[in-house]
Amino acid sequence: MKRIKRFIAALTGLAAVFLCSFYSTNEHPADKGGYFQYQKNTEIEVDDITDFEGFEKKNIFGGNKLIMAKETAWIALKNIDLNRIGSVGFAFANLESGVNGNVEIRLDGLKGLVIGKSTFKDGIPVKFIRDAKPHALYFIFKVKADVDRSRIILKSLSILRK
Repeated sequence: MKRIKRFIAALTGLAAVFLCSFYSTNEHPADKGGYFQYQKNTEIEVDDITDFEGFEKKNIFGGNKLIMAKETAWIALKNIDLNRIGSVGFAFANLESGVNGNVEIRLDGLKGLVIGKSTFKDGIPVKFIRDAKPHALYFIFKVKADVDRSRIILKSLSILRK
């Protein structure tokens, strides 16, 4: 509950109304014609991520985490207003030194336009999109076959304002 209050406090206006509706009815804001507008820097916990593939969600280290299960895995956040998003960061629970991987952010689909690209260790600047339309962001994580993926444990991602 504390996480939900913190997340709602980070949002204002219409987005907060839709988010409250989402948590009380298990419906996505898009089902009601809404979309998320990030007004402040916002941390999104793994518990709040429901659209993903190539990860396993497990309760470890005192909470749910996403553990990379395949060489390529993705997370989708849908109905996002990109006008105020400057970059995205990731918090890993146990990323060992030497574990190299890449993350791409694609617009509106797994094969969409690449609007950001970086390594696991760096934040990802997002290309400026100013069309006042809601979009889906797909975060595609890639590692080499010889990497121990069970050690790549995602705790949260952060949406950072411009």
